Parts: sequence; structure tokens; C-alpha cells
Amino acid sequence: TFYEYFNDIYDLLNQEENEIIIQLEEMLSVRLQGSQEEDGLKNIAEFYLKNGKRLNLLIGTGGYNAFLIRFKKALYPLFRTANSVADTKRSAIIYEFGINGLLMAFHAWYEHQDRMAIEDLLILLRLMIERGIPSAMMY
Repeated sequence: TFYEYFNDIYDLLNQEENEIIIQLEEMLSVRLQGSQEEDGLKNIAEFYLKNGKRLNLLIGTGGYNAFLIRFKKALYPLFRTANSVADTKRSAIIYEFGINGLLMAFHAWYEHQDRMAIEDLLILLRLMIERGIPSAMMY
């Protein structure tokens, strides 16, 4: 039955990656068109909550670097639009620093069976982004 749907295990992996990227791009396209006034961090957190099991497999220790690169590339337009920045070497470095931290924070949050509420996670992330890690430690 497996080979009726997939050529091999890598074909299955590729289809899973493509499905997640398509869902992410659809969510981002709605966000970037300005038809939603929602918070971008909240959108990403909800996307992660919905797809966390697959994302943690693809991004986690057994994951593939190619997927992580594709995933971050799909999020880059949202970062640039939300922060009104041009596509420069400087903005790319800032983005890489921030997105890697966010993705690993989402990864750690999702892995905990008794994870904190999404609202508390967003408060914590905003504190780290706006005021730095020491402020978040006091929360």
C-alpha cells in the first residue's frame, strides 16, 4: 500500500514538507494581504500548535536541515513586512538570529506535555523580543 502513494521514504518526507510549507504560505499570504489585523506571533504559534507533531519531527534532532531552511525562507516576508525593513544583509542576519530562537522556543514549548497556555507563551516571547532575556527571566 505504501508504494501506491509514495516512491520511497524520501518521497513521503518531501510530501509532508511540501504540505506544511503550502499551509504556511497560505496563512502568510492572508496575513501579508492585510485582511487580518492579528498578531503575527500569535498566527505562528497557532500554526505551530496545529502542526506541531509534524514540525517537531521535521525540525527536531531527527529532522532535515533542508526543511528548516525552506520553513524559515517562507517566514522571511512576514518578518520584513511586519518590521518594515528592506531585504538587506543586516536584516537577514537579524532575522536568522530571531527566527532560530523563536522556532526552538516553539519546539521546546510544544514538546512539554504540560505546556504553558499559548497566551503565556506569547507574553514570554514578546518580553524576550522587546526587553531581552533578563526581563523574561523575571516573568
